[in-house]
Amino acid sequence: MVLYTCSLCDHTGFTTDWSLERHFNDFHKVVEGRMFKCPYCYEDQFNTKWSRLQHIYFSHRYATHCVLCVHDDFESANGLRRHFRSQHLKGAHRCRFCHVVFETKHDLETHVQIAHVQQ
Repeated sequence: MVLYTCSLCDHTGFTTDWSLERHFNDFHKVVEGRMFKCPYCYEDQFNTKWSRLQHIYFSHRYATHCVLCVHDDFESANGLRRHFRSQHLKGAHRCRFCHVVFETKHDLETHVQIAHVQQ
């Protein structure tokens, strides 16, 4: 199986050229009039999600809570960095009901069945 790698951010594991193209459009494509604000400092605006993610990681990496998802405070900035890399820099899976982020599609589907379908 051929795996594709993004030449802009070195993200790997895309199994189709379509998934690589979708990644590019979601994270790297500049669309006129579309800006992304930093959820920590609210002042900086970025023209791509990727530039915002890099700003957050390098400028706010000593924070101990994640403002991109509903995760509680972390015990250390290192814990937040691990969370950020695993949940927000990869192809993370976000729940459409409560916006919790999961690393795998299976974990997301299990969460939806337990937390939302049985309600």
